Amino acid sequence: MNMNKKNVSKKNADRMKLISEIEQLTTEQNNIKNMFCNNQKEELEDYITNKISNKYAMEKIIHNIFNPVPVRSYYEYVNTVYMFLENIKNAKKVELSKSVDLIEK
Repeated sequence: MNMNKKNVSKKNADRMKLISEIEQLTTEQNNIKNMFCNNQKEELEDYITNKISNKYAMEKIIHNIFNPVPVRSYYEYVNTVYMFLENIKNAKKVELSKSVDLIEK
């Protein structure tokens, strides 16, 4: 019985971590959207280069392997980064839904 409680506790901690990561991705997307809408190009470039690219280095490498076409405009660049974060967020949501299914079983 004690082992079962530890497993549930770990699963809950994992779920909370995923929820936090999803919220963080949403915040990052909102930051990108706000900087883009406010025409803060330098700040946005710095944010993408120093925060997003460094934080998601492995995901970026995989993304670039499967999406080798370079962007042609500033808008495409920002949109690609935004959608890149959306894809990561969606993967985390799928992972979260699987963890909920496992807890309920």
